[in-house]
Amino acid sequence: MLKHSNLCTLLIALLSLGVAIGCSSPNNSSFGEQHNRYATGFSITYSAEGDTSAYLFRSKMRCRFGNTLFISDSLLVLPHTPRRIICLSSTHIAFLKVLDELNTVVGLGGTRYVSDSILQDAIRNGKVLEVGELPDLNYERIIALAPDLVLGYDADITAVSNYANRLHHFKIPLISIDEYHEEHPLGRAEWLKFFAFLFHKDNIASLVLDTVNGAYEAILAKTNREHTPKVLINYPWKELWYIPTQNSYMAQWVQDAGGSLLLSSEGEGSTAKAVAREQVLWAAQQAEFWLNPGVCETLSDLGSLQSFPAVRQHKVYNNTKRCNSNGGNDFYESGVLLPHLILRDLQTILHPPIGDTVPPLIFYKQLQ
Repeated sequence: MLKHSNLCTLLIALLSLGVAIGCSSPNNSSFGEQHNRYATGFSITYSAEGDTSAYLFRSKMRCRFGNTLFISDSLLVLPHTPRRIICLSSTHIAFLKVLDELNTVVGLGGTRYVSDSILQDAIRNGKVLEVGELPDLNYERIIALAPDLVLGYDADITAVSNYANRLHHFKIPLISIDEYHEEHPLGRAEWLKFFAFLFHKDNIASLVLDTVNGAYEAILAKTNREHTPKVLINYPWKELWYIPTQNSYMAQWVQDAGGSLLLSSEGEGSTAKAVAREQVLWAAQQAEFWLNPGVCETLSDLGSLQSFPAVRQHKVYNNTKRCNSNGGNDFYESGVLLPHLILRDLQTILHPPIGDTVPPLIFYKQLQ
Protein backbone atom coordinates (compact mmCIF):
# COMPACT_ATOMS: atom_id res chain seq x y z
CA MET A 1 0.00 0.00 0.00
CA LEU A 2 1.30 3.45 -0.86
CA LYS A 3 2.30 5.64 2.05
CA HIS A 4 1.14 9.26 2.26
CA SER A 5 3.07 11.95 4.11
CA ASN A 6 0.33 14.46 3.30
CA LEU A 7 -3.09 14.58 1.73
CA CYS A 8 -2.06 14.68 -1.90
CA THR A 9 0.74 12.09 -1.85
CA LEU A 10 -1.52 9.25 -2.94
CA LEU A 11 -2.98 11.23 -5.82
CA ILE A 12 0.47 12.35 -6.94
CA ALA A 13 1.89 8.84 -6.76
CA LEU A 14 -1.02 7.42 -8.70
CA LEU A 15 -0.85 10.27 -11.18
CA SER A 16 2.77 9.39 -11.91
CA LEU A 17 1.61 5.89 -12.71
CA GLY A 18 -1.06 7.37 -14.93
CA VAL A 19 1.44 9.43 -16.92
CA ALA A 20 3.45 6.30 -17.60
CA ILE A 21 0.46 4.38 -18.98
CA GLY A 22 -1.77 7.26 -19.97
CA CYS A 23 -1.64 6.44 -23.67
CA SER A 24 -2.68 2.84 -23.27
CA SER A 25 -5.89 1.80 -24.98
CA PRO A 26 -8.92 0.46 -23.16
CA ASN A 27 -8.66 -3.15 -22.12
CA ASN A 28 -11.29 -4.98 -24.16
CA SER A 29 -10.12 -8.49 -23.39
CA SER A 30 -13.60 -9.23 -22.08
CA PHE A 31 -16.77 -8.07 -23.80
CA GLY A 32 -20.11 -7.04 -22.36
CA GLU A 33 -20.87 -4.97 -19.28
CA GLN A 34 -18.00 -4.49 -16.84
CA HIS A 35 -19.52 -4.79 -13.37
CA ASN A 36 -18.74 -2.23 -10.69
CA ARG A 37 -17.84 -3.36 -7.18
CA TYR A 38 -19.73 -0.56 -5.40
CA ALA A 39 -21.09 2.09 -7.77
CA THR A 40 -24.69 1.75 -8.92
CA GLY A 41 -25.15 5.01 -10.84
CA PHE A 42 -23.55 3.98 -14.14
CA SER A 43 -22.40 1.03 -16.19
CA ILE A 44 -19.76 0.63 -18.89
CA THR A 45 -20.02 -1.84 -21.76
CA TYR A 46 -17.34 -3.07 -24.18
CA SER A 47 -18.31 -4.48 -27.56
CA ALA A 48 -16.49 -7.16 -29.55
CA GLU A 49 -15.64 -4.45 -32.09
CA GLY A 50 -13.71 -2.48 -29.48
CA ASP A 51 -16.38 0.19 -28.93
CA THR A 52 -17.14 1.42 -25.42
CA SER A 53 -20.36 2.94 -24.15
CA ALA A 54 -21.53 4.13 -20.75
CA TYR A 55 -25.01 4.34 -19.31
CA LEU A 56 -26.03 6.68 -16.46
CA PHE A 57 -29.06 5.33 -14.67
CA ARG A 58 -30.42 8.46 -12.96
CA SER A 59 -30.37 10.63 -16.07
CA LYS A 60 -31.13 7.65 -18.36
CA MET A 61 -28.37 8.81 -20.69
CA ARG A 62 -26.17 6.63 -22.85
CA CYS A 63 -22.78 8.00 -23.88
CA ARG A 64 -20.51 6.67 -26.59
CA PHE A 65 -17.88 7.84 -29.05
CA GLY A 66 -18.59 8.23 -32.76
CA ASN A 67 -17.82 10.28 -35.85
CA THR A 68 -20.57 12.85 -35.37
CA LEU A 69 -22.02 14.66 -32.40
CA PHE A 70 -25.65 13.89 -31.68
CA ILE A 71 -27.59 14.91 -28.62
CA SER A 72 -31.05 13.80 -27.59
CA ASP A 73 -32.80 13.10 -24.30
CA SER A 74 -31.11 9.73 -24.04
CA LEU A 75 -28.02 9.66 -26.23
CA LEU A 76 -24.78 11.62 -26.28
CA VAL A 77 -22.27 10.71 -28.98
CA LEU A 78 -18.87 12.36 -28.56
CA PRO A 79 -16.73 12.80 -31.68
CA HIS A 80 -13.50 12.71 -29.64
CA THR A 81 -12.25 12.76 -26.09
CA PRO A 82 -13.15 16.08 -24.42
CA ARG A 83 -10.53 18.80 -24.87
CA ARG A 84 -12.48 21.66 -23.25
CA ILE A 85 -14.51 20.91 -20.13
CA ILE A 86 -16.60 23.02 -17.77
CA CYS A 87 -17.12 21.58 -14.27
CA LEU A 88 -20.06 22.71 -12.17
CA SER A 89 -18.99 20.76 -9.06
CA SER A 90 -15.66 20.63 -7.22
CA THR A 91 -16.00 16.84 -6.86
CA HIS A 92 -15.12 16.51 -10.54
CA ILE A 93 -11.66 17.98 -9.95
CA ALA A 94 -10.15 14.98 -8.14
CA PHE A 95 -11.23 12.60 -10.90
CA LEU A 96 -9.69 14.78 -13.61
CA LYS A 97 -6.53 15.33 -11.57
CA VAL A 98 -5.69 11.68 -11.08
CA LEU A 99 -6.24 11.08 -14.82
CA ASP A 100 -3.86 13.98 -15.62
CA GLU A 101 -6.67 15.86 -17.40
CA LEU A 102 -6.90 19.09 -15.40
CA ASN A 103 -5.56 20.89 -18.47
CA THR A 104 -8.91 20.24 -20.18
CA VAL A 105 -10.78 22.43 -17.66
CA VAL A 106 -11.62 25.86 -19.10
CA GLY A 107 -14.47 26.86 -16.79
CA LEU A 108 -15.66 26.20 -13.25
CA GLY A 109 -18.73 26.91 -11.20
CA GLY A 110 -17.53 28.42 -7.92
CA THR A 111 -13.84 29.05 -8.65
CA ARG A 112 -13.29 30.61 -5.23
CA TYR A 113 -14.00 27.27 -3.57
CA VAL A 114 -11.29 25.34 -5.43
CA SER A 115 -8.64 23.68 -3.26
CA ASP A 116 -6.34 22.23 -5.92
CA SER A 117 -3.23 24.40 -6.32
CA ILE A 118 -2.86 23.72 -10.06
CA LEU A 119 -6.36 24.97 -10.77
CA GLN A 120 -5.91 27.90 -8.39
CA ASP A 121 -2.94 29.04 -10.51
CA ALA A 122 -4.92 28.55 -13.71
CA ILE A 123 -7.77 30.63 -12.28
CA ARG A 124 -5.40 33.45 -11.25
CA ASN A 125 -3.82 33.41 -14.71
CA GLY A 126 -7.18 33.61 -16.46
CA LYS A 127 -6.85 30.15 -18.05
CA VAL A 128 -9.89 28.86 -16.16
CA LEU A 129 -12.91 31.18 -15.91
CA GLU A 130 -15.82 31.43 -13.52
CA VAL A 131 -19.11 30.38 -15.16
CA GLY A 132 -21.40 31.01 -12.19
CA GLU A 133 -23.02 28.72 -9.68
CA LEU A 134 -26.35 26.97 -10.02
CA PRO A 135 -28.90 28.29 -10.63
CA ASP A 136 -27.18 31.51 -11.73
CA LEU A 137 -24.98 30.31 -14.57
CA ASN A 138 -23.32 32.76 -16.95
CA TYR A 139 -24.58 31.28 -20.21
CA GLU A 140 -22.87 33.89 -22.38
CA ARG A 141 -19.52 32.93 -20.93
CA ILE A 142 -20.26 29.22 -21.24
CA ILE A 143 -21.10 29.66 -24.91
CA ALA A 144 -17.95 31.77 -25.46
CA LEU A 145 -15.79 29.06 -23.89
CA ALA A 146 -17.09 26.59 -26.51
CA PRO A 147 -16.84 23.53 -24.26
CA ASP A 148 -16.85 20.02 -25.65
CA LEU A 149 -18.61 18.98 -22.49
CA VAL A 150 -20.20 20.40 -19.34
CA LEU A 151 -20.08 18.19 -16.26
CA GLY A 152 -23.03 19.00 -14.04
CA TYR A 153 -25.03 17.24 -11.37
CA ASP A 154 -28.57 16.13 -10.70
CA ALA A 155 -30.70 18.84 -9.14
CA ASP A 156 -34.21 18.39 -7.75
CA ILE A 157 -35.00 22.10 -7.41
CA THR A 158 -36.86 23.28 -10.50
CA ALA A 159 -34.99 26.59 -10.67
CA VAL A 160 -31.73 24.68 -10.74
CA SER A 161 -32.66 21.75 -12.97
CA ASN A 162 -33.75 24.10 -15.79
CA TYR A 163 -30.07 24.66 -16.57
CA ALA A 164 -30.02 21.32 -18.39
CA ASN A 165 -32.73 22.45 -20.78
CA ARG A 166 -30.93 25.71 -21.49
CA LEU A 167 -27.63 23.97 -22.24
CA HIS A 168 -29.41 21.55 -24.56
CA HIS A 169 -31.01 24.55 -26.28
CA PHE A 170 -27.52 25.93 -26.98
CA LYS A 171 -26.41 22.45 -28.16
CA ILE A 172 -23.84 22.19 -25.41
CA PRO A 173 -23.30 18.58 -24.28
CA LEU A 174 -24.10 18.02 -20.59
CA ILE A 175 -23.47 14.95 -18.44
CA SER A 176 -24.84 14.75 -14.92
CA ILE A 177 -22.28 13.28 -12.50
CA ASP A 178 -24.35 11.91 -9.64
CA GLU A 179 -21.67 10.28 -7.49
CA TYR A 180 -23.12 11.80 -4.33
CA HIS A 181 -26.12 9.47 -4.66
CA GLU A 182 -23.91 6.42 -4.16
CA GLU A 183 -24.54 4.42 -1.01
CA HIS A 184 -20.90 3.63 -0.31
CA PRO A 185 -17.81 5.89 -0.18
CA LEU A 186 -16.02 3.46 -2.49
CA GLY A 187 -18.97 3.75 -4.86
CA ARG A 188 -18.32 7.48 -5.12
CA ALA A 189 -14.66 6.84 -5.87
CA GLU A 190 -15.63 4.25 -8.49
CA TRP A 191 -17.07 7.04 -10.66
CA LEU A 192 -13.44 7.39 -11.70
CA LYS A 193 -14.25 4.60 -14.16
CA PHE A 194 -16.75 6.87 -15.89
CA PHE A 195 -14.23 9.72 -16.15
CA ALA A 196 -11.70 7.22 -17.46
CA PHE A 197 -14.26 6.20 -20.10
CA LEU A 198 -14.35 9.81 -21.33
CA PHE A 199 -10.56 9.83 -21.82
CA HIS A 200 -9.91 6.18 -22.73
CA LYS A 201 -7.86 5.71 -19.56
CA ASP A 202 -9.56 2.77 -17.92
CA ASN A 203 -6.21 1.16 -17.04
CA ILE A 204 -5.35 4.13 -14.84
CA ALA A 205 -8.72 3.95 -13.13
CA SER A 206 -8.19 0.27 -12.36
CA LEU A 207 -4.80 0.97 -10.75
CA VAL A 208 -6.14 3.85 -8.66
CA LEU A 209 -9.24 2.01 -7.50
CA ASP A 210 -7.34 -1.16 -6.64
CA THR A 211 -5.09 0.92 -4.40
CA VAL A 212 -7.91 2.92 -2.79
CA ASN A 213 -10.10 -0.13 -2.25
CA GLY A 214 -7.22 -2.06 -0.72
CA ALA A 215 -6.37 0.81 1.62
CA TYR A 216 -10.01 1.21 2.67
CA GLU A 217 -10.43 -2.49 3.39
CA ALA A 218 -7.21 -2.60 5.42
CA ILE A 219 -8.37 0.30 7.61
CA LEU A 220 -11.89 -1.17 7.87
CA ALA A 221 -10.43 -4.42 9.23
CA LYS A 222 -9.07 -2.47 12.22
CA THR A 223 -12.44 -1.02 13.26
CA ASN A 224 -13.29 -1.45 16.94
CA ARG A 225 -16.66 -3.23 17.17
CA GLU A 226 -16.75 -3.66 20.95
CA HIS A 227 -18.64 -0.39 21.43
CA THR A 228 -20.85 1.46 18.92
CA PRO A 229 -21.12 5.13 19.91
CA LYS A 230 -24.18 7.07 18.78
CA VAL A 231 -23.34 9.93 16.44
CA LEU A 232 -25.23 13.15 15.76
CA ILE A 233 -24.45 14.67 12.38
CA ASN A 234 -24.86 18.02 10.60
CA TYR A 235 -26.40 21.28 11.82
CA PRO A 236 -29.91 22.77 11.69
CA TRP A 237 -30.97 24.88 8.76
CA LYS A 238 -33.94 27.05 9.69
CA GLU A 239 -36.28 24.64 11.48
CA LEU A 240 -35.02 21.47 9.81
CA TRP A 241 -32.06 19.17 10.42
CA TYR A 242 -30.91 17.09 7.46
CA ILE A 243 -29.81 13.63 8.58
CA PRO A 244 -28.09 11.27 6.09
CA THR A 245 -30.21 8.19 5.42
CA GLN A 246 -29.00 4.66 6.07
CA ASN A 247 -28.54 4.31 2.30
CA SER A 248 -26.09 7.24 2.12
CA TYR A 249 -22.33 7.10 1.83
CA MET A 250 -21.99 9.21 5.00
CA ALA A 251 -23.95 6.67 7.04
CA GLN A 252 -21.76 3.92 5.59
CA TRP A 253 -18.61 5.82 6.63
CA VAL A 254 -19.85 6.15 10.21
CA GLN A 255 -20.86 2.50 10.32
CA ASP A 256 -17.50 1.36 8.90
CA ALA A 257 -15.75 3.50 11.52
CA GLY A 258 -17.64 1.72 14.29
CA GLY A 259 -20.43 4.21 15.01
CA SER A 260 -24.20 4.53 14.56
CA LEU A 261 -26.00 7.58 13.17
CA LEU A 262 -28.86 8.92 15.26
CA LEU A 263 -32.22 9.38 13.50
CA SER A 264 -30.91 7.88 10.27
CA SER A 265 -33.74 6.03 8.53
CA GLU A 266 -33.93 3.35 5.86
CA GLY A 267 -35.83 3.52 2.60
CA GLU A 268 -35.55 7.31 2.30
CA GLY A 269 -33.24 7.59 -0.69
CA SER A 270 -29.46 7.83 -0.78
CA THR A 271 -28.84 11.37 0.46
CA ALA A 272 -30.53 12.95 3.51
CA LYS A 273 -33.92 13.27 5.17
CA ALA A 274 -35.26 16.43 6.77
CA VAL A 275 -36.01 15.95 10.49
CA ALA A 276 -37.79 18.46 12.71
CA ARG A 277 -35.38 20.42 14.88
CA GLU A 278 -37.28 19.54 18.07
CA GLN A 279 -36.91 15.83 17.37
CA VAL A 280 -33.16 16.20 16.94
CA LEU A 281 -32.79 18.27 20.10
CA TRP A 282 -34.31 15.42 22.07
CA ALA A 283 -32.30 12.67 20.35
CA ALA A 284 -29.03 14.63 20.67
CA GLN A 285 -29.00 13.88 24.40
CA GLN A 286 -28.04 10.33 23.44
CA ALA A 287 -25.17 11.32 21.14
CA GLU A 288 -21.65 10.58 22.28
CA PHE A 289 -20.16 12.41 19.27
CA TRP A 290 -21.26 15.25 17.02
CA LEU A 291 -19.87 15.43 13.48
CA ASN A 292 -20.03 18.05 10.72
CA PRO A 293 -21.77 20.92 12.59
CA GLY A 294 -22.04 23.20 9.57
CA VAL A 295 -19.86 26.31 9.54
CA CYS A 296 -19.16 26.17 13.28
CA GLU A 297 -15.44 26.37 13.97
CA THR A 298 -15.48 26.59 17.78
CA LEU A 299 -17.70 25.22 20.55
CA SER A 300 -18.95 28.72 21.26
CA ASP A 301 -20.21 28.93 17.66
CA LEU A 302 -22.77 26.26 18.58
CA GLY A 303 -24.76 28.82 20.56
CA SER A 304 -27.74 27.37 22.41
CA LEU A 305 -26.73 23.84 21.35
CA GLN A 306 -23.76 23.87 23.71
CA SER A 307 -25.88 21.98 26.22
CA PHE A 308 -25.56 18.74 24.21
CA PRO A 309 -23.57 16.04 26.08
CA ALA A 310 -21.17 15.70 23.13
CA VAL A 311 -20.36 19.42 23.40
CA ARG A 312 -19.82 19.30 27.15
CA GLN A 313 -17.45 16.36 26.66
CA HIS A 314 -15.58 18.13 23.82
CA LYS A 315 -16.51 15.40 21.33
CA VAL A 316 -17.47 17.67 18.45
CA TYR A 317 -15.55 17.33 15.18
CA ASN A 318 -15.99 19.16 11.90
CA ASN A 319 -14.78 18.10 8.44
CA THR A 320 -13.37 21.58 7.80
CA LYS A 321 -9.67 21.10 8.52
CA ARG A 322 -8.84 21.63 4.85
CA CYS A 323 -11.05 24.65 4.11
CA ASN A 324 -9.69 27.65 2.23
CA SER A 325 -10.39 31.26 3.13
CA ASN A 326 -13.44 31.35 0.85
CA GLY A 327 -15.11 28.36 2.44
CA GLY A 328 -14.06 25.79 -0.16
CA ASN A 329 -13.73 22.41 1.54
CA ASP A 330 -11.29 19.79 0.26
CA PHE A 331 -13.39 17.13 2.02
CA TYR A 332 -15.76 17.46 -0.94
CA GLU A 333 -12.99 17.82 -3.54
CA SER A 334 -10.07 15.42 -3.18
CA GLY A 335 -11.95 13.53 -0.46
CA VAL A 336 -14.07 11.81 -3.10
CA LEU A 337 -10.99 9.80 -4.14
CA LEU A 338 -9.53 9.46 -0.64
CA PRO A 339 -12.36 7.66 1.20
CA HIS A 340 -9.87 5.54 3.13
CA LEU A 341 -8.29 8.61 4.73
CA ILE A 342 -11.71 9.90 5.78
CA LEU A 343 -12.52 6.46 7.21
CA ARG A 344 -9.30 6.58 9.19
CA ASP A 345 -10.22 10.03 10.53
CA LEU A 346 -13.64 8.80 11.65
CA GLN A 347 -12.17 5.65 13.13
CA THR A 348 -9.68 7.73 15.12
CA ILE A 349 -12.46 10.02 16.36
CA LEU A 350 -14.96 7.36 17.38
CA HIS A 351 -12.42 4.90 18.78
CA PRO A 352 -9.30 6.88 19.75
CA PRO A 353 -6.21 4.63 19.83
CA ILE A 354 -4.39 4.39 23.14
CA GLY A 355 -0.75 5.47 23.28
CA ASP A 356 1.52 7.38 20.93
CA THR A 357 0.23 5.79 17.72
CA VAL A 358 -2.75 8.10 17.21
CA PRO A 359 -2.72 9.11 13.51
CA PRO A 360 -3.19 12.83 12.87
CA LEU A 361 -6.58 13.86 11.51
CA ILE A 362 -6.47 14.91 7.87
CA PHE A 363 -9.96 16.16 6.99
CA TYR A 364 -11.43 16.55 10.48
CA LYS A 365 -10.59 18.78 13.43
CA GLN A 366 -11.81 18.85 16.99
CA LEU A 367 -13.72 21.97 17.99
CA GLN A 368 -12.35 23.80 21.03
